[in-house]
Amino acid sequence: MGGNSGVTRYDPRQADDGRAAFRHLTVKDGLAPGAVTSIEPGPGGVLWIGTTTGITRYTLSAGSLGQPNMLTFTNASGLNWGGLAGLRVAPDGAVWFATDGGVSRYDPRSFAHFTQADGLREVEVEELCPNPNGGIWIAASSSTEAVSKWAQGRPIETGMLTRFDGTNFVNFPEQGHLGAWLGGLQLSRDGALWVGGHPGGLWRFDGNGFESFVGRPGFPQGAQRISLAPDGSLWVAGWDGDLGHIDPVTRKSLEPGVNSRAGLEAAGAEFAAWKGIRAIHCDAHGTVWAGQVGVRFGVFRYKGRSFQKVPASEDTTGGGVWDIETGPGNTIWFATGAGLLTCPREGPLML
Repeated sequence: MGGNSGVTRYDPRQADDGRAAFRHLTVKDGLAPGAVTSIEPGPGGVLWIGTTTGITRYTLSAGSLGQPNMLTFTNASGLNWGGLAGLRVAPDGAVWFATDGGVSRYDPRSFAHFTQADGLREVEVEELCPNPNGGIWIAASSSTEAVSKWAQGRPIETGMLTRFDGTNFVNFPEQGHLGAWLGGLQLSRDGALWVGGHPGGLWRFDGNGFESFVGRPGFPQGAQRISLAPDGSLWVAGWDGDLGHIDPVTRKSLEPGVNSRAGLEAAGAEFAAWKGIRAIHCDAHGTVWAGQVGVRFGVFRYKGRSFQKVPASEDTTGGGVWDIETGPGNTIWFATGAGLLTCPREGPLML
């Protein structure tokens, strides 16, 4: 759990033994200060944590949540810092960072930075998706002027989907009208890339062309984030606060589909301006976790029957939930606007 002054870690095993289940981590422990915007597990029990001021590599001892070993990177360390939208660990262990100034890669000995001078057409990068065969997919939004144009009903530039093969950037032109803001990126098991745009909707790219799912029953309108489930299905956090569950083979909606918003509202979700579902994560057990922004703490769990709201307490941080990931020790980690918090996969969030 966390705040602007640090992070509190929750260890359910210590709670079971009657010991203190929380330990507060601050910048004194090595954590980069500020709101946590993204988290990503890496090999060897490592969590990469992105905040509004830098990146922290958090190494946990094997088999426990033991003492933290933190290494923080800032501009002084070689990080070409802009506002961080996300980070991803590639199969080769390299860590990629999506920023408002382009893309950075840590290999893990040094940083490399890529901007328009290297072939990116748009540098306000929103999401990344590593390619198992090497390279990475990049989703970037168009200029900030698109916001005022969209509000005025004027034509807007589309965002840009880019593929980096390790040497060259390939920018895919505005075929398909993906939208001014590109968010969710996820490869399905058949190798197709699913792309979420706003206001362009949800798209599938098979290497030859784009297929639109705008207006399909049960499909969300666009995607802020997409998560691949163990059964191969896709869970999608839409731009309008709804969730989608998709079979990428038949390209049809699965349960709860069109009922997701009603189920979330029944569980206590509040939908209004800037109060949508921003984070979506399906863990290895098939449990789906959804995180809401614009509220103090809105986390919901779906186990194949109905949505359940994860209980909060006075210690739960605010600022919305921006990312959710599974970490070491069978724990779930939440990136919030006020810090980082964790809970066991089963059971209540707090004692």
